[in-house]
Amino acid sequence: MWEQLTEEARGALSETDFGNKAKVPFIDANFNANLETSRIFL
Repeated sequence: MWEQLTEEARGALSETDFGNKAKVPFIDANFNANLETSRIFL
């Protein structure tokens, strides 16, 4: 999914500060932590 986005879209999602309102789950900064958290459900 991430690779399907344009460079501009990826940049906007990675660089924009959404504050406490949103946490983009699939950017590099969040993806691995989310993956580890989900392991308990496997």
